[in-house]
Amino acid sequence: MTALKVGNVVLCEYVAKGMGMKHSLINAYHGDVVCESLPGNLQFGLFIEIAAPSPEAMTLEIFAGDDLVLRVEATLDVTNDEPSVAVLPQFIVEFKQDCDLVVKITPKGGKAKIVLQKKVYRGDPARFV
Repeated sequence: MTALKVGNVVLCEYVAKGMGMKHSLINAYHGDVVCESLPGNLQFGLFIEIAAPSPEAMTLEIFAGDDLVLRVEATLDVTNDEPSVAVLPQFIVEFKQDCDLVVKITPKGGKAKIVLQKKVYRGDPARFV
């Protein structure tokens, strides 16, 4: 099994499928995720580009701190010379306190890899505008 190679990983509020091989990433996060209040729920979308050769199957897990909030078993439409894309258009995560949001991928028969890690904490989002 070839090691998993990941290209772009974007956390945003929503991912919309466009025409052809395009996606629209709405309100992409850069840096930390700052919330007005915790505990609370936040809406996210996730776009992950997986470099060729892509695994035919994988498990994607999302954690808020130590809590597993989402597990997805996925099969990919694999073309040997083209990257694959894994997209979660929209999902909700409940945050109980300041913590890390972690996205982990495990290819079938392979080793788990953290592909995204962001701090989520209470603060004033307006100060970043």
